[in-house]
Amino acid sequence: MFDPSRALRFLSVLAVLALVACAGPGNFDGTVNGFSLSVSTSFFFPVREGSSGEVKELVLYMSERTGICEAFKAGNRVKDARLFAAVLSDSDVNLNRQVIAPGAYSVGQGLPGKVVTAGLTQSDGSCANSVVASAVAGTLNLSSYGAEPGGKMNGTFDLSFAPDGEKGKGFFNAVLCDYAPGAPLMGCE
Repeated sequence: MFDPSRALRFLSVLAVLALVACAGPGNFDGTVNGFSLSVSTSFFFPVREGSSGEVKELVLYMSERTGICEAFKAGNRVKDARLFAAVLSDSDVNLNRQVIAPGAYSVGQGLPGKVVTAGLTQSDGSCANSVVASAVAGTLNLSSYGAEPGGKMNGTFDLSFAPDGEKGKGFFNAVLCDYAPGAPLMGCE
């Protein structure tokens, strides 16, 4: 027998899934020092410490160029790429690094606390990077992350960049990249 309330719940679940699927990898709204970014990929990797492998930093990348995670895993830098990068860290009053948890990470707040360092870079045809702008104020809100295979990192940001305080804001739905931080990036692709 047809149950209208059950059908409505089912349609509601489908609508939510469709909205999540359509959200894409994220967006970067704003132009900073002439730099704009049409995001087609976003990924992150955790920086682990200790014998238990606790996550003490998260590194987020957003770019117009796809295949960057794969290039990193192959030991290569990428050419002709625009990137938004952010590093999240946390420390206690004794400056001991803490496990990363959802919450608001601030630029320029200093230690201790939840801190984000973010910037925009552009690489040229020989993989040389130039910093377009560094964030000087604002917040990155980490909603959730999963640092295991299949993991995702979600949140929003609203940042001001040097030298003129131009704004960049948006959201990210990043996928886990199993790149091992600290591995040298020697090649160029």
